[in-house]
Amino acid sequence: MLIRAIFALSIVCSTLVAGANAPGVIDLPPVLIIDGDLVAWESAHRLPAKPLTRAHILKQTDWLTTLAMTFLTNKLIHQGDIPPFNLQHASSQIGFERIQAYYTQHPQRFSSVSQVSARHIHLNTAAQATRVFQNLQNQANFTEQVQHFSLAEDKHQPDPGRLPDIHVPSQGEKPLSLLEKICLFQIPGKISRPIKINAGWEIILVDTRLETQRAIQDPALRREIARIIARSDRDQWVKQSVLKAIQRAQIQINPAFLTHPN
Repeated sequence: MLIRAIFALSIVCSTLVAGANAPGVIDLPPVLIIDGDLVAWESAHRLPAKPLTRAHILKQTDWLTTLAMTFLTNKLIHQGDIPPFNLQHASSQIGFERIQAYYTQHPQRFSSVSQVSARHIHLNTAAQATRVFQNLQNQANFTEQVQHFSLAEDKHQPDPGRLPDIHVPSQGEKPLSLLEKICLFQIPGKISRPIKINAGWEIILVDTRLETQRAIQDPALRREIARIIARSDRDQWVKQSVLKAIQRAQIQINPAFLTHPN
């Protein structure tokens, strides 16, 4: 909040002092001064590809906050106040109670699809697929659309368009086709948009999807959760360290940036 207030005040000042800005400015002075160090606007992550005006930069309060936090994080690392992170050691210190609690709180993260039951409509062209999809969006019956339009042989079976039950193959079993793989990720009861597969188009409807919960007794799963917790602990610790550094730091907009003729 303190940083946001400083930036907001600086933006008001810049409006009063600087006036209009020419578009496409590239050569600008460092935007921030932090504890006497000049911090260039190019130091922030995820910069847009094209040049920004000074006014545009000053409006990005979230981005300026990120710039300050990035600078202070790097400074803490350089000073040794944020030591290197050893994930293997940190995760080995996570006790079973925390692992079990995380597992209980995030069950969806540790389930896997065991079996899917799905139907499909196979079509030759994008135009055909769009037409059938629109019919389905207008409440047309899926089975009837299979019977009328699908070009697959399974349209003639007792349950038209039904694919064999799909499950993730065990080692040595036949690999899944691309159509079967896509079925694993569809939302049950929701008709897919037309999907181009090889030379044709598919519209898929998954009727049921069974999921299996991975067992907490699995040592590999416990190690996976321990690593997740260790990374989270590290991230929180670094964030708190940087926030404390921000509270101690003297942060201001560089006067030379505000008065730059561009």
